[in-house]
Order: sequence, then C-alpha cells, then structure tokens
Amino acid sequence: QGPVNDRFLWNAGVVIGYGTDTSFPPRDSLRHELRALSSVFGPKELVTILTKNAAICADVDEMTGTIETGKQADLVMLDGGDPLKDIFAVLDVRLVDKGGKIVSDRR
Repeated sequence: QGPVNDRFLWNAGVVIGYGTDTSFPPRDSLRHELRALSSVFGPKELVTILTKNAAICADVDEMTGTIETGKQADLVMLDGGDPLKDIFAVLDVRLVDKGGKIVSDRR
C-alpha cells in the first residue's frame, strides 16, 4: 500500500523526500527503500526525491538539495553508473565532497 499511496500523493503535488533515522547501515536502508519506491517512481523522480525533495523536507533547501549558485557544494561522485538509467547506481559512491572538502574517497 505504501508505494501506491506515494504515487497518489506525488500526483496530488505532495513533496516526497527520502530520509532515515534507522539503525541499519545507510546503504542497506537506501537499497531497501529504493526497491519499494522504484516500483512506482522512475529514476528521474527518485533522484528528485533523494536530493531536492529531501532538502525541502529537512527545511534546508535554501542551502542544499540542488546545484545552484550560492548553495553548499555537497556532491557525490558515483563509480560509473548513471542513476537516471539505473537508480541503484546511487549505491556505488566513489567520492563525497561536502562543502568543497573531500570527506570520503574510494578511488
């Protein structure tokens, strides 16, 4: 029922964002949620849910969530996959840049 309700809410204009407070490892939690969400949302919608909408839901969208002048440059580099073709590519993070500083690097 959850994913179907998410699609109904999305179509009605409700902002759906991804976040977690689980004790599971973040990558495992995200993989689990992506399995359910990808049954009703396409990759482009899911990228929006994971980025822009997550920032809106956390009330930090004025400083992060999209790549724009004046916003924090928090970016991830993926290890070759294209999340707009296969959303599960977001699980293969190679590098994390937070505010212009590399905080994780698997190169």
